[in-house]
Parts: sequence; C-alpha cells; structure tokens
Amino acid sequence: MAGEIVYADLNIPSEPPISRPLDPSQQLSTARRSRWLVIILCFGNVILLAAVITLALQLKAEKTKPGSEAGRSIGPCSTNCSAALENFRSHLRNGLCSQNQSSSSVNSTCKFCPEHWRLHRDKCYWPSADIKSWHESQDYCSARHSHLVVIQDKEEKEYLKQITQDIHTYWAGLFMSFPEKKWVWMTGSRLDKNLFKEPNHSEEEYCGAIKNSKITSDTCNAEFRWVCQKAPLLI
Repeated sequence: MAGEIVYADLNIPSEPPISRPLDPSQQLSTARRSRWLVIILCFGNVILLAAVITLALQLKAEKTKPGSEAGRSIGPCSTNCSAALENFRSHLRNGLCSQNQSSSSVNSTCKFCPEHWRLHRDKCYWPSADIKSWHESQDYCSARHSHLVVIQDKEEKEYLKQITQDIHTYWAGLFMSFPEKKWVWMTGSRLDKNLFKEPNHSEEEYCGAIKNSKITSDTCNAEFRWVCQKAPLLI
C-alpha cells in the first residue's frame, strides 16, 4: 500500500575484535610447544637416517647372497643401487670419520666410536669420572654394549696410562677365577705376567684394578672409577 511504512532490521557486522597479546603463561606454553616440536623433528630425522642405513645394508647383503635374485646382475638398476649405496657411505665417512684419518683414506672403511668415547687402534674406550663397585661398573659397560677394559699388550698399557693419567684407580675387566685361583681377563685369557706383575691379594680381594700402570686387587665392593671398552663401528 502507498501509506505503509516498511521497517527492516539491518545486521551490520561489528568491528573485528582487537587481538590481545598473550600473557606470560601463554607465551611460555607456546615456547615450550615450539621447543618440543624442534626436538621431535630432530629425533625423527635421526630415526629416518638409521632406517635408511639399515635398509641400505640389508639391500647390499641381499644383493650379494649366492643364488638370490638380488645377487644376480639385473642390469642398470643393480649398478645404480650399488653406486647410490657407496655414495651414501662415502657421505657418512666424510661427515663422521674424516677428522680421524688422512685425506688419502677418506674413501676407505673407517672406524667410528660413539660420542665421548676415544678411538685407539681397534678399540673404543670410555673412562668414567664417577665411582662404582666392580660389578656395578661392569653392568654400566654392559648396558652400553661394552665391557670393562682388557689390556692385551704394552702399547695398549701405555695408552691406558695416558687416558687415566695414573692418578686414580680404575676397575679393569680382571678377576680371580676359582677353584684355580688364577687372574683372568673377561675375555677368558689369563693375566700376562710379562705385561703385569701378578697382584698380591688378601682374603676376598678378587677383583682387579689398574693404577700407576700396575694391576692391584681389592674387594669387589670397593668403589673406584672404571674404563669401558668396545669395538668401533666400521663405516
């Protein structure tokens, strides 16, 4: 109708709310989440690298197995896979081992010890700063896929003298076997009397330690430092 007035509700959107800065607790929570995200990403990269190495070694073993399909020459693919594997190993050697060998041997197999372990010839060594009993020391080494140090020759004896500095007493992988009452290394070999003088021992002093380049005996519950030993990883 001409005389009617029509009313309508207009929904005018309001201004967007002004974002407020996070309070300190929210900022701390956000920082923690970011830090954990970085840690998770780094851990994921380590797992991925380990998986790649494992897969590459499995492929190489399968490829060289006699009578297997992977062991037969199948043309360019086999050649390319082998080249890729060797290239990957070369990158690992350059990144992990080149600092321990001459430039002329960077592309040859190298020996690698875990972080904080010391490489010497064909062994990795880890001298402790804490003290434990003989059995606790061996348990510590065993949990790290190693054992208490076994000294086999004069050159190794001199090296142990350097890393222990002949100041403290360190447990070694040496004990008295019964009923023979002979000093035996953890590897089963007997103490070489040309290398060490057999230690004097009193009752219940059945565990061997090293100090001042000499073997000493003590009760196995005594607490000393210790040296772990393991074979290096070959890359």
